[in-house]
Amino acid sequence: MFEPIDCHALIVSDDRDRFPFDPDAEPPRPGEVEASLSPERLGAALADAVVAGAVLVQRGRFHGFDNRLVTAIAAKDVRLRALCTVDRAETHGAEARRLLASRHVAGIRLMEPHKGADLGWLESRALWSAAADAGALIDVHLFPWNRPAAIAALRLLIRDHPETPVLVDNLGAAAVEDGEPDFGIDAPLAALAEFANVTFKFSDMTIGRLVGAQGDAAAAIERFVRFAGADRLCWGSDVLPAGRSYGEAVSDAQAAVQRLAPDEQAAVLYGTARRLFALDA
Repeated sequence: MFEPIDCHALIVSDDRDRFPFDPDAEPPRPGEVEASLSPERLGAALADAVVAGAVLVQRGRFHGFDNRLVTAIAAKDVRLRALCTVDRAETHGAEARRLLASRHVAGIRLMEPHKGADLGWLESRALWSAAADAGALIDVHLFPWNRPAAIAALRLLIRDHPETPVLVDNLGAAAVEDGEPDFGIDAPLAALAEFANVTFKFSDMTIGRLVGAQGDAAAAIERFVRFAGADRLCWGSDVLPAGRSYGEAVSDAQAAVQRLAPDEQAAVLYGTARRLFALDA
């Protein structure tokens, strides 16, 4: 099996001088930073051909809207790209445009800042316009609790920006419960899949949730590929639980595509990501 591109390499650095934590951030839990994917661990995974490339996402609750970590690491290697987060309350798009001017920054990541927040985090027209003008990608993280309203708003935004690539995290964050049909493929997900510029991402957490609820991640990924196509699905490691190695996450991603044809496996683990992020991997 060939090496995948990790579309959600969630890195944390313990170099607090160069990459300080947000002073208002909740303190890390014991061992949390040590268990996270560090720049050094990612560099070793690239050197050892565990992954062919990666898209860097930072831990928002540690680094907030300070993008120095992901941009500094991505600038060092053509096999890396960064997704940046921008505080929509403090910008009219200027900061997003500054970040997107760098070739190693692939797009802007939009995520609810706290549970129960209004949809302003998603609906910033300034950020969408900045991405559209730069030909950059918008990555959207949905939670089960904000999913219906966010998908409705997202559909309107996509209609206004039909040329902007949109990547939806965690297969749209559908709640996957025992006995749920089609592994969470429901009407809201189908409504997003109607748009040709929308791609979906499954993560190590997605695999764990699917296995825990329905026992077969490979069947779920096969079902999704039949639903939307292999060229509209990619993989990212995301948050790894304590004690789980990066290599284990990669191996499980490779196992999750085993029911697909070889060209579909290549698309899901490598080709889709390479196209979306213009990677030199």
